[in-house]
Amino acid sequence: APLRSGGRSRALVRALNPWITLAGMSRAQRAGAALLALLVVGAALVVALIISAARGQDRIAAEKSIALVRVALEIRERNTALTVKDYAWWTEAVRNLVDTPSATWAYGHIGPTSYDSIGMKLVTIIDAAGHQTFTFIEGEAATFDIMGPGTVGLEPLIASARASTPLEPVPAIGIIKVGDQVF
Repeated sequence: APLRSGGRSRALVRALNPWITLAGMSRAQRAGAALLALLVVGAALVVALIISAARGQDRIAAEKSIALVRVALEIRERNTALTVKDYAWWTEAVRNLVDTPSATWAYGHIGPTSYDSIGMKLVTIIDAAGHQTFTFIEGEAATFDIMGPGTVGLEPLIASARASTPLEPVPAIGIIKVGDQVF
């Protein structure tokens, strides 16, 4: 007669019983099974430790990368500030950018030069009345309105530049967002 479902389960348990309980195994077989279990647990532990160490190394590498980027940004900010301050003190720059704006002079001295020498992606000159005079993106003249509502971060830079004394101008440099681009 065929076994019912419950009968099949009992037959399976009886067949596996020697392996589950180690009953009927010789001393060498039990020692081998125990050794195999220790090896499996040890291997799992080693894998877990390797994974944990790798995650720790990833975290340390990320922290070091962030620190390196901070240093690079600080150096770039310092170099940019020096260049901007030089232009603020330079009589010829004041004459050609403020007194009588010259697009030819601006392109020749600010456009490609600012991008090629120190990598300024965006340079804009804003006059005393708050109007955009010249703008260069990656060294090329640009015509978009940087003073528009899609610009984030420009107003504090303008306020900072205007707050400095005329006898010792302090450069206003920083990161701004224009639309979906960050400069």
